Amino acid sequence: MSLFGASGRVSECCPRLVELVVGANGNSVIDKQLLDIASNCQQLSSLGLAECQVTCSALVHLAERCGARLAQLVVMEECLVEDAAHDLASACARVSELLGRDWSPEFMPMW
Repeated sequence: MSLFGASGRVSECCPRLVELVVGANGNSVIDKQLLDIASNCQQLSSLGLAECQVTCSALVHLAERCGARLAQLVVMEECLVEDAAHDLASACARVSELLGRDWSPEFMPMW
């Protein structure tokens, strides 16, 4: 099941979720689903995103909701979609500020 079908259930039924890895979710933007999980899963401390799409603004909002409790945030650069409010550089700066540490997206290694 995709994150779109399961996210409502995850955010409602897994309030003690600690770690979430999202990968291979296609070309659909998953902003709402991630923000619902960030709001409802108050123990979420580790998040990984790869092969999905998230706007830079949603990433900033996620960092606002989770703050410093998000001890591990791994996001592949190709997941991030610049929008009217944030380009990649401004999103990285704001997320770093909200997490209280330097943060930047990961790059896909060339094999």
